[in-house]
Amino acid sequence: MASARQVWSASQASRLTTTAETLPFANVLLAHVGGAAALFLATTDATLLATIMPTIAEQLHVPPAQYTWVSVAYLLAQTMLQPVYGQLADKLGRKAILVASIVGFMIGSALTAFAPSTAVLILSRALSGAAAAGIVSSVWVILSEIVVPSKRAAWSMALSCTWCTSAVAGPVLGGVFARSGHSFLSWRVAFLVNVPICILALALVLVSLRRFKFPERRCYLTWTDMYRDIRAHFDFVGMFLLMGGTACVLLAFSRTAATGWNDRTSIALVVVGVACLVLAGLYEARTERDALIPPSLWQSMSASVVFISSFLITFAFNAGTFYLAVYAQARGASPLEAGYYLLPYSLGSSAISIPTAIFIDRAQRGTKKTTLPPKVAFTVGLGVAAVGFGLMTMLDVHSSAFERAFFPLVAGLGIGMTFHSPFQILTNAVGPEDLASTTGAFFLVRFIATTVGVSTGGVILTSVLQNDLPSNFTVDQVMSDLNGLVNIPDTTTRDAVLAVVTRALSIIWMVCCPMAGLACLAAICIPVTPVRSGEQVAKPKRAETPDSSHSTSPSATETVHTVDLEKGPLPDCLVVPPAPLATSSDELHPH
Repeated sequence: MASARQVWSASQASRLTTTAETLPFANVLLAHVGGAAALFLATTDATLLATIMPTIAEQLHVPPAQYTWVSVAYLLAQTMLQPVYGQLADKLGRKAILVASIVGFMIGSALTAFAPSTAVLILSRALSGAAAAGIVSSVWVILSEIVVPSKRAAWSMALSCTWCTSAVAGPVLGGVFARSGHSFLSWRVAFLVNVPICILALALVLVSLRRFKFPERRCYLTWTDMYRDIRAHFDFVGMFLLMGGTACVLLAFSRTAATGWNDRTSIALVVVGVACLVLAGLYEARTERDALIPPSLWQSMSASVVFISSFLITFAFNAGTFYLAVYAQARGASPLEAGYYLLPYSLGSSAISIPTAIFIDRAQRGTKKTTLPPKVAFTVGLGVAAVGFGLMTMLDVHSSAFERAFFPLVAGLGIGMTFHSPFQILTNAVGPEDLASTTGAFFLVRFIATTVGVSTGGVILTSVLQNDLPSNFTVDQVMSDLNGLVNIPDTTTRDAVLAVVTRALSIIWMVCCPMAGLACLAAICIPVTPVRSGEQVAKPKRAETPDSSHSTSPSATETVHTVDLEKGPLPDCLVVPPAPLATSSDELHPH
């Protein structure tokens, strides 16, 4: 017999598809603008400190022991809470989580802008990171749900362009505010400007989605009902294992960027973190509670391959982006000027997302709609990115302007094809009731890969510099004044130092190249499946009876009073919409 939860899921899926089909174009457009604005802030803030932190440390007198915590606090909170927000969105509603996250991010940004001390700065960055986690997952879920599956490719370019641009915009904007001689462009303004943008994004989201009915797994009549349901069904064990494992891994790789792998603490953190994540995976696959990572993901070949490929390409993308800026500074560019070096990389990845979305959209207009178009885009993009990173390994101090622009452009074109296409494959592999939790798991993988990629590059760079720099130079000397290396008076020494730096960067890109190549090989294994249509999503699972041929099962549009005893009773208001009121005497007094 189908449970009330199963019948509810089909009912909500039917209503969701119908509402998405009838949502006006203007509302969809405004929702994408507001969501993209919030997403841009959340992702840009993660990289903003790369160039602005020295200025902050100088003005707030940040102790060396707390220097890295200003950056780590944001990334740690943002990554740890990704799977938790997916579960909260299912219980409390997508829009409620997004609104609360935008407000929280706005408060965190304001506190950061007016931080009087290092302690307040770290706490406010942690608050901003926690809110950013909710923004990232909620925006991707909501903008997927307000568009029917067959049209998601056409709208995907907004988030793809935002994601590509924000990765480069952070360091550039940080350089603008850090190097400016005007008081009105101080580092505090870099965070304060988030407040009006958050207000605008919040207004656009509320106005455009005011009539859209999101699926919600719970409908609480009182706060007591909500407390009892969360206590009975929330996956607390999975939450602690995932958060603990993620925290250990992130802290370990954050430390290794400066200390290398000779630090026993870092090794211990990696071992504990990986053990916690493995235990979390085993527990999530078997728990009777509402798993933070849906069990269906462990059974889906498409989801497994997408997670592996996304980890590998995100590793390569973030390492490539970060150390391409380092290469520019080593050639004498300021942090702001380094942004110009990244333009081919960022503009290429943003521009290619538009024709990629058009290709997927048109290829799926036929009667037989499958996931082949996004698979092709994803696989080809990974292959092109691998070629691009291979070309970047040839960059050195003597590279021409054409090489400095063309090689990153090739990598950027490949990267731009991989931002949204894997998400389309992933969302098609799971049911709509698992979309929020699946999105949280997807970005958990991406954010872990971001930290691992940048930190691994840092270990490679530090190791090569320690071993190969001239004896009268130290790693700290080189890294503290990268754009001053071209001004070393002695030509022989200057060429030797620059050769070591560029060789270290080439090794980093040499690692990124096979990462993208392995992701490409994995993507080839993604099975091609039919795209979920409105009818497929809306078709409910009917309750079965011993004699189904002579009984009527509740449909998705009927009030259902059955409960899943294993999961516990559900509030009556959970099943929507209610049955129509009786209007005739025969209906009021049945014979």
